[in-house]
Amino acid sequence: MRYFEKNADIVREYKDSPKGLLYIAPTGSGKTKKILEATRNDQAVAITPASITKNLDKEERKFFNTRSSRKSFTYAKLSRGVDLPERKHLILDESHNIKNPKTKTFQNIALQRWKFDKALLATATPMYNEPYDIVSQVNLVANQKVLPMNKKDFYKKFYTEVQNDPGLVGRLLGIKGAKERVLKDPKHVRSLLDKHTYVVSGNKVEKLLPKKDEEIVKVPMSKNQQELYKYVSKKLPFYLKYKIQRNLPPTKTEQKDLNRYLMGVRQVSNTTRGYSSTPESPKFEKMVADARTELKAGGKVLMYSNFRESGVDALSKRLENLKIPHGKIVGSMTKKQRAEEVSKYTSNKNKVLLYSGAGSEGLNLPKTTLVQIAEPFWNKSRIEQAEARGIRRGDDPKRTVKVKKYLSVFPEEKNIFGKKKQKRAVDEYLVEMSNRKNKEIKQLLEAIKDE
Repeated sequence: MRYFEKNADIVREYKDSPKGLLYIAPTGSGKTKKILEATRNDQAVAITPASITKNLDKEERKFFNTRSSRKSFTYAKLSRGVDLPERKHLILDESHNIKNPKTKTFQNIALQRWKFDKALLATATPMYNEPYDIVSQVNLVANQKVLPMNKKDFYKKFYTEVQNDPGLVGRLLGIKGAKERVLKDPKHVRSLLDKHTYVVSGNKVEKLLPKKDEEIVKVPMSKNQQELYKYVSKKLPFYLKYKIQRNLPPTKTEQKDLNRYLMGVRQVSNTTRGYSSTPESPKFEKMVADARTELKAGGKVLMYSNFRESGVDALSKRLENLKIPHGKIVGSMTKKQRAEEVSKYTSNKNKVLLYSGAGSEGLNLPKTTLVQIAEPFWNKSRIEQAEARGIRRGDDPKRTVKVKKYLSVFPEEKNIFGKKKQKRAVDEYLVEMSNRKNKEIKQLLEAIKDE
């Protein structure tokens, strides 16, 4: 397995590899430049997210002052079955976007893999949702079945399952305990992936980035917000209410319906907008207050939310009411509009920029002093990507970027004995769920990295 403290050898390693490499390196580590160095002066096809289609060309002009004959396509076009030309290199930037082997994106690229001598796949998050996500990327690089394509076969071969106990009350109520996956044999996994992966340590990269000062900010919901939360929660199945309060993971079957059940509750945790003519959001009030403090100190602020109406738009409205100039980047915007908003932020015309999950990929927003995350998500990768937009290589590594993650919580109450108690809200539950997912992903990533 190729695991390096430095980034420089990827060019040599790729050229020496028979079929190519899955290049895993932290966000902000300079992956784009290394992709260009490894494939320079050769014909190539590049697949990228729609939001960053011009990044490779832009970086090539910046670093090498040259123009390439490289052909570029988006993952969206790939999913619709675009016909790719034959070239020496196949480049997939943000390669986690091909997702699992069942997707049309993977199937269409796999059918055309024969057109390329080698493939270079680059990402900071090869396993975006679960360990199985790495299968399509490794097999595409190798141009053969290195890992089982079937999901059940993959987990049966590499993992054992440990049953979680729902507790005595849970058992009496018929609540099912979820199963936790544990990697069987890390050395065996490493031996399989040795020829096909190249992992860069985060330790050296971190020294080149501004320091991160992280804080969890818990904000009690208002009374009206609590009442609305409880009303929306009535639609939740009993098992889910039980598991949220006791911080228990869902089973595989329950996981499929979890997002649908919790969508309304998550949005109400942010704001009562959409449910009330006089929206309330203590969380957003706190975010805006923190942003104003940062601006007064001469800083620049990024505000991220997974939601559009109950996130980015609601925050934007509060900033407008306070006459705070700001920009906004969301998935529906054109490339030109995105570029204009980025330019306004980097040139200090706007010192606040809001962005959503759909609009954040590939953004490079240096000189940021505060990154605000409005709510957690099902997996850590999404939030880490959002944070990284403001913690960039090229910034002064002596600087510190504050990262504040906001959670809506129930206020503390006292029981009849005078002891404090606090109900668990969905934001806190999501944090635990993402931590559990990340634990499974980290097992496999550590196995790949270990020497």
